[in-house]
Amino acid sequence: MVKYRVLRFPVALTVLLLLFFMLSGSFLAADAQNLSVATLRIVTQVINDDGGTNRSSDFSNCIHSSSGISSTTQCSTGDSLHSFDAGSYNVTQGPNNPVRGYKVTYSKDCSGVISAGDTRTCIVTYDDMASSSSSSQVG
Repeated sequence: MVKYRVLRFPVALTVLLLLFFMLSGSFLAADAQNLSVATLRIVTQVINDDGGTNRSSDFSNCIHSSSGISSTTQCSTGDSLHSFDAGSYNVTQGPNNPVRGYKVTYSKDCSGVISAGDTRTCIVTYDDMASSSSSSQVG
């Protein structure tokens, strides 16, 4: 005849094990959720070689992203870091804060498709333009 030995855990140990498994499941779910996130760093450069006086904090940039499931728009001034669902994205000048007298150029990583877990850097350059109204006096 085979005898089986029954192991008995104290109640406190059983509760600790249950808590451990419950919490580890929550962390795994959070990690799985973050697997779909991409990151974009926006660097704002300002060139004031024609009399301009604005700084990077004077300019607003917006990132428009679409993952197929959701679409978002995030705007900020100066240099910024944005996290969003992986997919297509595009950086533009903020529509509510246009600064006149500057030519805007975007680096290649300011638009495209970004994969989950990737980080890219978009460089937005604002270069002041020479004033078109120059006055000359004849004496």
